[in-house]
Amino acid sequence: MKLCTFFTVALPLFSPLSAAIIFTEVNDRISRPSTPPFLEYDLNEDGEIDWGLRVATTLFSQTFSVSAPTTTLAVTQSRSPGGVSQDLVVLREGDIIGPILSPSTSQWSIGNGQLLSGQFDNAWGGPFVREVAYLGFSFESEGETHYAWALVEGGGPLTHRGVISYAWETEPGVAILAGAIPEPSSAGLLLLEMLVTLARRRRK
Repeated sequence: MKLCTFFTVALPLFSPLSAAIIFTEVNDRISRPSTPPFLEYDLNEDGEIDWGLRVATTLFSQTFSVSAPTTTLAVTQSRSPGGVSQDLVVLREGDIIGPILSPSTSQWSIGNGQLLSGQFDNAWGGPFVREVAYLGFSFESEGETHYAWALVEGGGPLTHRGVISYAWETEPGVAILAGAIPEPSSAGLLLLEMLVTLARRRRK
């Protein structure tokens, strides 16, 4: 994990990363009370909010849900076969987010308002409760669909909730794997290998 992080951070000094996937690490937290009571993200920096999280608090409950335009869809599953109600799907690293989804029982539905985790009469529930996992979603830009993932912490009693990182595929209509980050170019790897070799020679 540390090696991947090193490549992602260090290689821009030597060569550009793949332009296909844009990765951002944020480590944002949201809790009660929170001002403002939401996290919002403009993934492609076009001035439009693409997705986020929101906290809502009443006397007996506290919920954390997706806050997004209605054009933003989330990877969901029916609560029961043929059911109308949809729950967010907890994705694992490597799951496919795109026109074809994994798990195969997943489907796309409107992401706005989808429950991440929540507290109801001192009992916690929701698909992401006590989970640090991937949320899959799509968003629209200039009439085209882009696929994305977010690593979120759903929270539970005395734990944080928030967004750790996210990434999106810049090519419209192209699927992304949960957890996928930009890969260093072959030229960048070659240059890095040369620098490592040079450093070893100097030590000798």
